[in-house]
Amino acid sequence: MKRNKLRALVLIAVTFLLGAVAGFSLSTIMSDAEARKEHKSPYGNVSEYVKDRLNLNEEQIVKYDALVEESHDKMSELHSQYRKQFRAHIDSLQDEVRSILMQEQLAEYEKFLEEYSEYMKKRRKHR
Repeated sequence: MKRNKLRALVLIAVTFLLGAVAGFSLSTIMSDAEARKEHKSPYGNVSEYVKDRLNLNEEQIVKYDALVEESHDKMSELHSQYRKQFRAHIDSLQDEVRSILMQEQLAEYEKFLEEYSEYMKKRRKHR
């Protein structure tokens, strides 16, 4: 019995840590739609920064803008696919954790997941 409890606690801790890493990673990767559209960075608008820093001529700017736009579309598609796969993995892990828990542990785990979800929503909102 002790071994099962320890195993459950370890899985809950792993789930928590995975959720924390996932939340941090996703919050770092994702920004609001306007920021993504304008390619913002600590420098401001990255595209403008690069064009200015490299002193691109008009022909180069047109080509550069086309490359960036094409790349942006591909990166958005990849990000969407990654997010779906990541969410599926998290859901699968949580289902596996649920399968090893006793009834009272399951209720506490669901409560924890809800609290953690609310915490992450607030954290993302205040970024």
